Amino acid sequence: MSCSFAPAPAVISFPHPANGNTPRAPRPLVPVVKITPREARFLNMLTYMRPHGSQAEIDFVKRFLLPLGVQPDGFGNLWLEILNHDGKESGLLWSSHVDTVHRTDGRQSITYGDGIVSLSDPKLGNCLGADCTSGVFVMCEMIEARIPGRYVFHRGEECGGLGSEYVAKHEPGRLDGIAWAIALDRKGYADVITHQGARTCSDDFAAELSDRLNQGRWILEYKPCDGGVFTDTANYRHLVPECTNLSVGYFGQHGPRETQNLPFLFALSDTLQSINLDDLPVARDVTEPDDYGWQGGGWGEYMDWRYGGATHKTGTLSAVTVASGGATSRYEDKAIEAPRDLENFVYNNPGVVADFLYNCGYCIKELQNFKDEMIDHFGPDNH
Repeated sequence: MSCSFAPAPAVISFPHPANGNTPRAPRPLVPVVKITPREARFLNMLTYMRPHGSQAEIDFVKRFLLPLGVQPDGFGNLWLEILNHDGKESGLLWSSHVDTVHRTDGRQSITYGDGIVSLSDPKLGNCLGADCTSGVFVMCEMIEARIPGRYVFHRGEECGGLGSEYVAKHEPGRLDGIAWAIALDRKGYADVITHQGARTCSDDFAAELSDRLNQGRWILEYKPCDGGVFTDTANYRHLVPECTNLSVGYFGQHGPRETQNLPFLFALSDTLQSINLDDLPVARDVTEPDDYGWQGGGWGEYMDWRYGGATHKTGTLSAVTVASGGATSRYEDKAIEAPRDLENFVYNNPGVVADFLYNCGYCIKELQNFKDEMIDHFGPDNH
């Protein structure tokens, strides 16, 4: 695979200062370092700030996705089918989304060093956009490698899953024959999500998928996780038996200190291009009532706040080993606070929490929808 890197047009222009002095020269969006074409492609993708419906989203799609041969549905989600080697359709759906939670569109400056990508200056932006640029990147590589599957690049995920909701309601036939829907839109290094609020895939499927991901040449440590939050595959849980979301190596999503581990992302992409996934288990019945996975006590004790995923964990997550070229590095996630402590903090610091949610891209409508869901499931006295 070849990819060109042209830093010249990727610049931020500085206005003339009021005192009439000569302005500084524009600086590259991606600092000039020796990088591979593969790295350059991903870094260029991250320079696009893409709120839903923005011009930057359109420009991103034209540059990176349309050349792949994708075709739009009635909402603008982009689809591509790659048949199995026997000429039959695959039962696998691969999912990502083209929008980000940036508040403004355009281009941004990023920094890349020691395998980690971040904003050059967190004060100048509200997020990196690895959510879900990383998933888009992996799917692009899989398409170019002609890995069989049905691929969909959704629109409007960050606005409540608009694109996938459209498919489920208006074009569900696009999911005919699909047994497994796998999103590439999860933080961390190890999660195969079983619950996005409601159960979306079986434990058998999640365990088998984890095993296959971990048996490649890269040192990966995937395992089933019931602490998921919403992504587009949740909207397909009544149409597709096994719907999940995989960790792709970003952290701090929706915030200005968001980062992406690039060696991990490449390892995941390489793994997905080299393992067999066409005979995974199908054990969940789409007609069964939703299983929300909590273990009693009400949502304040167990739930991931945004979409109802069970967490019921405290302490520090175990480190995950990522090996590349013989060198091994270890990364450790931050501690998870007890939900009751978080509730007390919110009560005592409502302004701080409101600012945080705003900076993460959440809106009143989304929070109200979540509240309404809790009332529907648990009644007005337990939400």
